[in-house]
Amino acid sequence: MLIPLRDDSERRRRPAAALLGALLCVAAAVWAALGGGGVAAVLACLVNGTAVWVLGAGLESAVSRTWLVLSLLLGAAGGVALGLASSRSGAPLAAWGTTGAALEAAVLHALRLPRAHVLSLVAAPWLTGLVELPGRAWAAIWAGLTLLLGLLGAFGG
Repeated sequence: MLIPLRDDSERRRRPAAALLGALLCVAAAVWAALGGGGVAAVLACLVNGTAVWVLGAGLESAVSRTWLVLSLLLGAAGGVALGLASSRSGAPLAAWGTTGAALEAAVLHALRLPRAHVLSLVAAPWLTGLVELPGRAWAAIWAGLTLLLGLLGAFGG
């Protein structure tokens, strides 16, 4: 199991917007759980919150706090719009919205910090330690997890 901890980009200030975005994803997970969104929807919100935190924390210094907040909000709004347009009754909008925000963080991170690496904890019985993976590799891992959770019903249907 790989657990992302942080990226190696330079930080000039505390990543308040990334932390707020991640906490909003956790709140969306609670909303999905209380609204009967299912385990996959709750897990999708939590995976997306992790992506927003890990990728967004480095972005906040690279693009500015205002730009990051605007990007996450527009990504979340786009995700919710896609969820509403999917015409599936009972589509968990929390999962759609957090996925849109995480997608914005992943794309911005790949564009603005193309050489950044993500420090990750490898937690396996035979191998435990820290490893650095390229940020784009973590974006691909996030996309794979999102696809898997979508197949498990995170987005309704």
